[in-house]
Amino acid sequence: MSQPTHLRHLAGRHTSLAWTARVAAVALLGLLVLDCTLLTPLDGLSDGALEDGGAGAGGSGIPCASSDLNTDSMNCGACGHVCSNGPCHDGLCPAVNVAKSPTVPTFIVADDTSAFWADIDSGSVLKSTFESLTPTTLASGQPSPWDVAVDATSVYWTNTANGTIAKTSRNGGSVDTIVTGQQWPWGIKVDATSVYWTVYAAGTAGQGKLMKSGLDGGNVIVLESGLTGPGTLVVDSTSVYWTNQDGTVMKTGLDGGSKTVIASGQKDPYGIASDGFALYWTNTGSGTGQGEVMKAGLDGADRVALVTGQPGPTVVAVDLTGVYWTNSDDGTVRRIGQSGGAVLTLATGQAYPFGLALNTSSVIWTNQNDGTVKRTAK
Repeated sequence: MSQPTHLRHLAGRHTSLAWTARVAAVALLGLLVLDCTLLTPLDGLSDGALEDGGAGAGGSGIPCASSDLNTDSMNCGACGHVCSNGPCHDGLCPAVNVAKSPTVPTFIVADDTSAFWADIDSGSVLKSTFESLTPTTLASGQPSPWDVAVDATSVYWTNTANGTIAKTSRNGGSVDTIVTGQQWPWGIKVDATSVYWTVYAAGTAGQGKLMKSGLDGGNVIVLESGLTGPGTLVVDSTSVYWTNQDGTVMKTGLDGGSKTVIASGQKDPYGIASDGFALYWTNTGSGTGQGEVMKAGLDGADRVALVTGQPGPTVVAVDLTGVYWTNSDDGTVRRIGQSGGAVLTLATGQAYPFGLALNTSSVIWTNQNDGTVKRTAK
């Protein structure tokens, strides 16, 4: 059984046998190679500084020739990049603490008032408002919670160690186990009527599944089977898209039965996101500095590498102006425009940044090595 790239790195940072065993219990991803076109070379890129010194990443096009991009809080690191949470320093807006997680925070979701995340080692699902630095434990005693999803009333998560899907209120309370009998459930998403998740199945070739149920766990169905190491996923109004350990990115309809390969031969595909018009995913790569952030149409057409040479890109998120990702290996959080362009480093010196979420003004992430949850201006 192969371990995913980011978990191999993570295991090297934690020496306890308990941690190593738990990492082994949640292994994923690690594979092939595809040469892709680089839209934005990284030559000359420095932390917080634009390559072109002109329009900001994301294509703001705001002239600021007289601005000092290292200190101007209205043009921090990029023209039009505004620091809403403190002064600009060395081309970076401040990385503000949201909360301190008990041990190892994993995936995170957020809205404009709160962030929700799983903490695998403590078996907790937590919430913190952006007005408080003290997290609230929504659920405890969970067997290796990994990914989380939210809707207007509830928080849902995968428990990798005992093969369950669970939920609770956004404000905490009783925990309901809504699905059982899954072999390493991994990624999870919800829409207005359903819960969707991947079954990693120890990465065994052909044993993975894509699953769906009602919000209460009723009517559990297999959307697709015969998969190899399915991981993270994203859902839109017509389809489900996901990454696989065998180097493929796939899609199917909301009721399954129409599995299509969006991309193959990818370099350890991991995180995936959509803006409703295109798909974006990370390829963690097979070695240091070999990661990529990819883009393709919802049907897989026009596939390009927005950026290459990234050190361990993991989770990716997208909004109307930019694509954001965590680089776990070098402790950075970065952004690029949806069509490429200049890369902007939003944060440096982070302790293995992993999970990533966006709200209206901020990018929020988890740091697995020091247990912090942080945010900075988008």
